[in-house]
Amino acid sequence: MLAKINWQPNKTDLKKFGLTLIIGFALIGALVGWKKSWEAAYWIWAVSGSIGLLALFLPPFSRPFYLLWMGLAFVMGSVVSFLILVLIFYFLLTPVGIFMRIWGRDPLRLKKTSFSGGTYWQKHPENFEKEYYKRLF
Repeated sequence: MLAKINWQPNKTDLKKFGLTLIIGFALIGALVGWKKSWEAAYWIWAVSGSIGLLALFLPPFSRPFYLLWMGLAFVMGSVVSFLILVLIFYFLLTPVGIFMRIWGRDPLRLKKTSFSGGTYWQKHPENFEKEYYKRLF
């Protein structure tokens, strides 16, 4: 199930957005300034700081930025989660399944084998010890 976006944010939500924007991009700007260029960091701080302060002091005017940010985050989250699931399936589960077929392993017992008695039922060993039943709950 996809995450729900609050398309009708109130003043508190917009102020939280502004504070998060200021703190998050202050850290990102510091990292960019330390690794790459302080000029780029100043631009990051200026843009995010102005939008963040706008959200803190005049929340209704920051609503378009909030909606744009949440829309982009929703799209990015959907794409990235889909890509992660695809990578896990094709690069982890598929090779495991292929190797299990090569080695003849069938943990779910899906292969049709000749059986006697007309049933696939398998006998389970009877166990009447109390300790065995305590672990079932």
